[in-house]
Amino acid sequence: MKNNFYKILSMWILQILFYFTTVHVTQYEHALIFTIIYVIVNVLFLLLTDKTAFVLFILGTITSVFYLFYQAWLYLWSTTEQWEYIITHFLMAANFFIVYISTHLLKKVIHENKELTERVRTLEQYIGESKLLTRQEFERRQALLITAMNRRNETGVIIYFDFTSFSKYTKESVMDRVASLLVEH
Repeated sequence: MKNNFYKILSMWILQILFYFTTVHVTQYEHALIFTIIYVIVNVLFLLLTDKTAFVLFILGTITSVFYLFYQAWLYLWSTTEQWEYIITHFLMAANFFIVYISTHLLKKVIHENKELTERVRTLEQYIGESKLLTRQEFERRQALLITAMNRRNETGVIIYFDFTSFSKYTKESVMDRVASLLVEH
């Protein structure tokens, strides 16, 4: 998790550096268009699956290359103009690739966070490492079992253990012993 944090942080710093470099290098009339496209691509890459976002990145790169070829051929760009557009296109493609990588890492962290939250919810139902249920979870399951037994006209026994009179260390030892005896039988 900590490793992912540093990866994402470094990608965001790189993303910001490339963005400002691209805006600085491009003409200001193109900088506004680039910024609008940049925001749209960020949102799209966050909403789409990784494979779809990558295909969109590749299609966008190829489409823009052919568009620039067409523009260069149509307006007979000089070598200097061609180099300006090649550098600008490289910076834009690098920007969008960095956006793809950072959104991929962000989605990965979000997914990992959801899994860990679910595990914490499950672990909160138990007391320590003894795998004993908390009182609230025990009562919830007890009510569920009693309802099921009543529906099937079954009888059952609920056993309560009161460990309040024991000291803290003795209580843990007794709880572990009772839990192991109940699991064995």
